[in-house]
Amino acid sequence: TVGAVVPFLHAEGPIDVVQLAGGFPGVDPDFNGTQVVIDTAAQTHGTAHLLHAPALLQTAEARAALLEEPTVRATSRLYDDVIVTITGVGALQPTATSALYRGSVLSDELKSELRRSGAIGDAGCHFIDASGSLIESLEDRIVGVTAAQVLRADLRISAALGSDKVPAIRAALRSGLVNAIVLDSTTATLLLR
Repeated sequence: TVGAVVPFLHAEGPIDVVQLAGGFPGVDPDFNGTQVVIDTAAQTHGTAHLLHAPALLQTAEARAALLEEPTVRATSRLYDDVIVTITGVGALQPTATSALYRGSVLSDELKSELRRSGAIGDAGCHFIDASGSLIESLEDRIVGVTAAQVLRADLRISAALGSDKVPAIRAALRSGLVNAIVLDSTTATLLLR
């Protein structure tokens, strides 16, 4: 869905386009964050800053070590200066549409943990419950921009579509991780109900 927004992006002058989360194995091309960053940089005549890492690691220690790798550190250092974010919203319930869920990133154990914690979706790889509260248990294993860094960005756009995502979209808006949304008319109508 985020990739569908790229042709409509315009910038005044070159910009830095920073990948906000690591990648997902086994995910269809529509969920390829690296490609979205490359396409966005081309569309805006900017510079792509890629994050060559998985989105979620097995342990917090693995994440800490990976963040010290020069190529990962070069991109993650840019996160404090991000002023606009563009992310997707993924649903875990009632139907799993999250790229993290569909991309074989989450083990069965993690999926069960997320269900027990009340997670209904994710906004840019940050899991949230229906009230918009962050599910903290995985935050120290996510490779990418932190929720705190996202919240400091002035404009936090999300692109999402589909009736199954409406509860997750509501939660993302409540969380503050998203303060502007791109929707199709059907999803927008359902969101307003």
